[in-house]
Amino acid sequence: MQKATSWVFSFRTATSRQTTDARAREALVFSLVGASRREVAMARLMEIAAVGILAAAVGGTAGLIGGWWLTTEAMHIPWEPGLLPFALPLVLGILAAGAAGVFAGTGSLPRGRGEIARRLSA
Repeated sequence: MQKATSWVFSFRTATSRQTTDARAREALVFSLVGASRREVAMARLMEIAAVGILAAAVGGTAGLIGGWWLTTEAMHIPWEPGLLPFALPLVLGILAAGAAGVFAGTGSLPRGRGEIARRLSA
């Protein structure tokens, strides 16, 4: 049992390390073609926001369908949602994904040309 848990943990660590390396290489390529740190951060933030919108739309839709079924079929109450059940999942999804993207993206772009050269030679 201990071996299986340790194997799963090492696989997850290796996978996240590969993802981090891929993000660093991506940032390095952006910087080599002339993108500033701000442009790389904005590109990453837009990507993460798109993922957040998608996740919020899927989760919010599933929640609304479940809520509709629960109120109309199980409780026999009229279904009259307002604007909040539609807007809240999108807003929370974008905020959560944006915060995760900002946290994950800090420090991925090299600070100077010497750091770029070190990463290129590695």
